[in-house]
Amino acid sequence: MTGYFTWTTSPDEVAPSTLLAVVHGVIGQLFFGLVIAMTAFTSNTWRAWGDPKPAPGAKAERLLGAILIVLLVLQLVHGALQRHYSVGLLVHITGAVLVVVFAVMSGLRAWGLYPDIGPLRRTGLILLGLLLLQVILGICALVAAGMTEGISPRPTWDVILTTAHQAVGALVLAAAVALTVLSYRMLEAPSEAASPA
Repeated sequence: MTGYFTWTTSPDEVAPSTLLAVVHGVIGQLFFGLVIAMTAFTSNTWRAWGDPKPAPGAKAERLLGAILIVLLVLQLVHGALQRHYSVGLLVHITGAVLVVVFAVMSGLRAWGLYPDIGPLRRTGLILLGLLLLQVILGICALVAAGMTEGISPRPTWDVILTTAHQAVGALVLAAAVALTVLSYRMLEAPSEAASPA
């Protein structure tokens, strides 16, 4: 990806733009999250769901979800910078710890507090499962980066590991978006209840 249209085949002119790769990677995953939200809005589950269920923790679910999504977007940026420029590893690891904390809280709450709301419960479990896979892939990618430092070109297995880590990160973001959006549709905070006329 050069960032501009060209007919030339000159290696200097068609060299990939690393900055464009970072921007493309981040925007691509943000667009994926938007598609997941739109899918939730137009799903049969969304349309068939009756009135939201009163839930004292509804506002907490939404706040946790919003914080998690922001943290995941920041992780996307830090991960892309780490992958393409080899900078920000400590920030990326610190961000990963925060993501784990908020994702575990969101997933466990959705799974444990709403046993009668199947879509929330299932999405919470999916988030937790993807998070576990992402942590394992992150550790493997970190070890692989240390083992292959200075090797060019990078071994295929290293590229596969880091790409899997990136792809599962996108799925974690998708699950967080779905969980947050569904919490708005299926849960009602006590203060949101309609007051009698």
